[in-house]
Amino acid sequence: MDKMVLFDFDGVIALNTEEITMSVIANLVNRSVNEVSDLVMGMGGKMLVETLNKTYNLNISEEQIMCKRMEIMKKDSILKKDPSLIPFLEMLRFNNVKYAIVTSSSRP
Repeated sequence: MDKMVLFDFDGVIALNTEEITMSVIANLVNRSVNEVSDLVMGMGGKMLVETLNKTYNLNISEEQIMCKRMEIMKKDSILKKDPSLIPFLEMLRFNNVKYAIVTSSSRP
């Protein structure tokens, strides 16, 4: 029987993606990170975008937020990875356990 481990990227492999997202949103709506975090922490996708658009009278899309987030993560190399990740992946590989990154996100 094959063995497999599935990883969620946000919060498991990369520890600070929520922090980066809040920073991107704060920048988009010209508000403080604390104000934005209080409003939308824990929200995602459609609910997050609808809340931002309604609260700040905007017309932004989830794609705009995600594109800006990816741009920042690639450019600034600010992702914090779990320090145990590499040794754990090496142990999985040594034991012939397959692994993959998955997401619960609705975006492609």
